[in-house]
Amino acid sequence: MYGGTKQEGATNLIKTTDGGFLLTGPTQSKDGDIGTTKGGFDGFLLKTDNKGKKKWLKTGGYDKKDFLYASAEIAPGQFLSIGNSELTNHAAQLMEHSGKYDIWLTCTKDSASKEASTPTLTGVVIDKTTRKPMKVYLKLINSETLDSLQAVSTNPDNGEYLMVLPKKGNVSFVTLKPGFLFYGGDLNLEILASKPNPVIKRNIEMEAITEGMTVNLSKVYFNSADPHPAPESFSELERFATFMKINPKVKVTLYGYASFQDDGTDKGNLSLNRAAAVKSYLVKRGIKEDRVLAAAGDINKQITLDTNPELQRKNRRVEFVIIAK
Repeated sequence: MYGGTKQEGATNLIKTTDGGFLLTGPTQSKDGDIGTTKGGFDGFLLKTDNKGKKKWLKTGGYDKKDFLYASAEIAPGQFLSIGNSELTNHAAQLMEHSGKYDIWLTCTKDSASKEASTPTLTGVVIDKTTRKPMKVYLKLINSETLDSLQAVSTNPDNGEYLMVLPKKGNVSFVTLKPGFLFYGGDLNLEILASKPNPVIKRNIEMEAITEGMTVNLSKVYFNSADPHPAPESFSELERFATFMKINPKVKVTLYGYASFQDDGTDKGNLSLNRAAAVKSYLVKRGIKEDRVLAAAGDINKQITLDTNPELQRKNRRVEFVIIAK
């Protein structure tokens, strides 16, 4: 038996790779096996050997109600636990709060483990208009090979999701739901894994598609006077192609744009060729050609007039307009 003089409860038990066990749950005690806690309820982790003998017990929380509900061993001797944390009235917080209760993710390392930390991606997905949680599909992609690495769905009740990421390489993720625009980003995992608690939190707002809406493919890049997307653009192009696949009735017009600094070129043809290059990518990924039109955008429609070369890169772009959904 383990615990203190008040309430404890184990809500999750897992077998660990060393043959022992890890218990996760909430505690209200401040004595006995629990020791010192900070709030009305704190989370606790109890690690035992294969016979149930305690090896260590750790607690965490702030000064109100903080709970841990479940844990997973994401690498030998490393545990990722999930729960929720209540907003306090103090300036100092257990974590950065957005509402009364927020998701709490914490990584704990067994003192005997020497493995590097494993990065994770987590957050909440909501409908931008209704502000309600959404069930959506999230896909993890190898940025170099474009192979699918992992797929998860959000919890339909609260919109929460959790992805355990690889430790090395570059990956991208995309959030998808039929009838909605895609959302995604790129992650450098080697930089992330070097951090002591590599948890990325991305809260996502999904926007319903409407006919006539214009979307800037802001992560598709072009070098000066070059009609072909730069190599770092392919993750975004793959997200766009996947969006088109799960929305088979959507038709778009692609508008390519040139920068005033694209010297020595016919800016109209350059703009058209940039749109055509994106169309070509979509067609190669299985999108029917009659669903995608390509056109040159107005050269005077510049995002920035700043002559800084990095800022001018924003003007070298492709946008799409939904013409049917």
